[in-house]
Amino acid sequence: MSTTETSNTTNYDTLTLEHLTGVVGKKWTSYPEMIGAFIAEMDFGSWEGVPWDEVSRAGLDAWAADLLGFRGHGGESVGDLAARVESGLRDLGGEDLVVCHLGVIRAVIGDI
Repeated sequence: MSTTETSNTTNYDTLTLEHLTGVVGKKWTSYPEMIGAFIAEMDFGSWEGVPWDEVSRAGLDAWAADLLGFRGHGGESVGDLAARVESGLRDLGGEDLVVCHLGVIRAVIGDI
């Protein structure tokens, strides 16, 4: 494993591309060699890159019915995203600048 473990937390700055692709899949292959993985946008699985109007109505309805838990697209749920971001932010030192996707910001402020 390419992470550094410190008192029950993972140092996200030491995650490598190899680790991320092994754990969470190919979405991470476009990221630099070293990233703060917790701030990455949500993994939409098979919906990744597909325009919203091309996602099935049934799929969108299932997602809306269980926004925090739905993983029918094969990616992560909104609840998974929120937990990942909250955990990563707790591990920061307090005076860090985080540049991220709007979905990550919404997860932080609870506006999902």
